Amino acid sequence: MPPRSGDCTEGVDSEQAHVPTEQPSAREDPRLPAAHAHPCRPRHHRHAARQGARSPFGLTTETGLTVLAADQRLRRADDFATVVRRGRRASRGGLVVHLRTTPSGEQSSPRAGFVVSRAVGPAVTRNRVRRRLRHLIRAELSRLAPGTDVVVRVLPAAASASYAELGGDLSAALAAAARRHEGRSIRA
Repeated sequence: MPPRSGDCTEGVDSEQAHVPTEQPSAREDPRLPAAHAHPCRPRHHRHAARQGARSPFGLTTETGLTVLAADQRLRRADDFATVVRRGRRASRGGLVVHLRTTPSGEQSSPRAGFVVSRAVGPAVTRNRVRRRLRHLIRAELSRLAPGTDVVVRVLPAAASASYAELGGDLSAALAAAARRHEGRSIRA
């Protein structure tokens, strides 16, 4: 836009007219910290990153092994469906356990999977129950025969169960399903 008559910048390039040539002197920050602020912490709500590596929290056990290794988990929907349809079922408390041993030709480590429906509760509750069961099933898998697949279906009653109650229900249901599974193979 051309300068209007009467402007003090007439004849001078408008971009250069009011640019100061001197830098302002360095001054202290005019803002004061809040009364409850710690004098040694940064003022920004995001604090500085910690130095060095952090120790993992909740990912490993005392022995250093992962809670449930990748080869100990059921992952495919077909595997879940096969165990639920063809396996032996036992129910205790808020859990239903489906147990199936694969034919002797396919010997692999025991695997486990969990089915936790929305009826159990909100996501926080479902995830808490699933984490507890994952930790509990790890010890139980070492007692099962190779090639055994387990699906644990969680009922709404498990949402209010304590860790010890879930452990007792899981052990009892696995033992009952294993007895039924052995009885079936003897009769056949």
